[in-house]
Amino acid sequence: FVGGEAFSHELVRAWGKGRRIFNGYGVTECTVTSIVEELKEPLSAAALPIGAPMDNHVAYVLDEQNTPVPQGVIGQLAIGGVGLAAGYWHRDEDNRRRFIQDPVGDDPEARLYLTGDLVRLNGDGRLVYVGRADKQVKINGVRIEIGEIESVIRAFDGIRNVYVRVQQVQDHKRVVAYCATGGAPNVSETALREHCRRYLVSTMVPSTFLVLDELPINASGKIDERALPGVDATAEPEPEEQLSDVERQMLTKAFGPILGRTDFAKNVSFFDLGGTSLQAAQLVSKIKKIFATDISLAAFFADSSVQSMALEVERARLAGLPPEELEKVIEQMSEEDVSRLLAE
Repeated sequence: FVGGEAFSHELVRAWGKGRRIFNGYGVTECTVTSIVEELKEPLSAAALPIGAPMDNHVAYVLDEQNTPVPQGVIGQLAIGGVGLAAGYWHRDEDNRRRFIQDPVGDDPEARLYLTGDLVRLNGDGRLVYVGRADKQVKINGVRIEIGEIESVIRAFDGIRNVYVRVQQVQDHKRVVAYCATGGAPNVSETALREHCRRYLVSTMVPSTFLVLDELPINASGKIDERALPGVDATAEPEPEEQLSDVERQMLTKAFGPILGRTDFAKNVSFFDLGGTSLQAAQLVSKIKKIFATDISLAAFFADSSVQSMALEVERARLAGLPPEELEKVIEQMSEEDVSRLLAE
């Protein structure tokens, strides 16, 4: 019987052989355990469910107005039943805020406890833990569910533990995922990014994945956030690249301000750098403003690297020249540059 924190598929597979293993959820205010799920193979490809309420208990997923949300929508977990406490001793304000009248059941005297935990109902009606409500953050006006990102990464084969946080880089924020593998060889940043794209909206895919053997743990057995390595401290220096004038402008004036970094190769996709669909629209607009060039969406989604976008700008400039002037420019270009511009 495992409880207290979300845990990984790897733990279930390591400890569940020859045993029955249960995922238990509960809070002190409802006498510890009130929701439980027996975990069996095949495990869910996404986050492991915490299950359904035990006998004589209830659990609802509520919005900010304490109204039930549709299946699949994230909301706050509210629980009640025979184990519910009468309230906090001499803490009237907390009692009013956390213990509410049951908005769903028929009993007018029934109450619920608002846990502060975010959950959702999966396709078969079982509860899936997402994270703490107080860990929600906003990046570029978009709400990011840290707990949901951690749940998705935790489901990847080979992940033993994960910690996700938002890092401030100059005037930008980016999501960084620290992934502990215990030395598993099949875990890479590319594979993790593809996995996250499969189960998360683009705005929630981390811009950086740091794959570590273990995460630092403090004396309380919790992840020691202060001991986690900085992103820059783990990054290997990139070899110096030869950039054309347009590529350099594209990197420093367009990509850099939106991504909050310029420490990447010119042939890396904007989305592989953690760019979101919202940021993609901002980038295309910025390119048009800087270079007075329209980039088609087809060209952008085909290859959204600095190198490719610079090439699109150069092609558009040449296409706008009169035939005589175009001929003069081509005569001054190297064979390599001509081949590059003519390449598909």
